[in-house]
Amino acid sequence: VVYANNVCTVSTSRPDLTRPVDLIEEVARLHGYDKIPTTLPSFRMSGLIKPDDNSIVAKAKDILAANGFFEAINYGFCSPSELEVFSQPANVTIANPLGTEFSAMKTTLISGLMNNLKLNFSLGQDAVRLFELRPVFKDNAGKIIESRRLAGVVSGSRNHLSWTYKQEPADFYDIKGVCEGLLNGLGLSNIKFNQTD
Repeated sequence: VVYANNVCTVSTSRPDLTRPVDLIEEVARLHGYDKIPTTLPSFRMSGLIKPDDNSIVAKAKDILAANGFFEAINYGFCSPSELEVFSQPANVTIANPLGTEFSAMKTTLISGLMNNLKLNFSLGQDAVRLFELRPVFKDNAGKIIESRRLAGVVSGSRNHLSWTYKQEPADFYDIKGVCEGLLNGLGLSNIKFNQTD
């Protein structure tokens, strides 16, 4: 390496020296790494502030986990026929899908949770509590609207398998209790449940 007029000229016998950092490393190597003083760079560090919506999501996940739920993480896309089962049109499609089974963006989370439930049943797990919190997609007059949704599924026994608890099936009131606890934990009160036809 020849240095003249603030320019370094690298010999053709050193094709590995191609970037300025390579020259810096070479100087450090020749000078001796042990002769370079070790100092920490000075900088001010501040805590990361998460947006408010993330803290609400994290709190909802914590409340559901405390109630025995596990988070299901599914793809945001699926087969259009998977959505039709739940009377949800597949109105947001992918231009270049990997295949027809991945050609529609999800308009509901229920289809994925039902697949998770089916898989758990096939593996012999009949007491299942799952939730999913993720965006769903809707086409509104050519404009794609993405909105975050929460869905859950409860099946099987009210309590986990234990000799201390009587095995009773989960029912509407178990789910209602979880919903009330979740909404109260998020600061929402005066909750009313109405029966639908």
